[in-house]
Amino acid sequence: MCKNGGSLAIIARCAPIIRDGKRGGVRAVFLDITEKKKLEEQLRERTAQIQIAQKMEAIGAIAGGVAHDFNNMLG
Repeated sequence: MCKNGGSLAIIARCAPIIRDGKRGGVRAVFLDITEKKKLEEQLRERTAQIQIAQKMEAIGAIAGGVAHDFNNMLG
C-alpha cells in the first residue's frame, strides 16, 4: 500500500550474495510497473472498443446490402 492509499504493481528479483562460498545476504531489486499495468489495461479497453466498432460497421454494411436488395426487388 502506498501512503496515498493506492497500490503498486512491482516485480521483485532476488539473488543470494555469496562470499567465500557462503551466503552473505540477499540482493533484491524492485521494479515499479504500476504505470505499465495501467497502460496495458487502457490498451485492452481500446482494443475492445475498436472490435465493437468494427462489428457495428460490418452489421451496418450487411443491413445496407439487404435494404438495397429489397429495394431492387420492389422496383
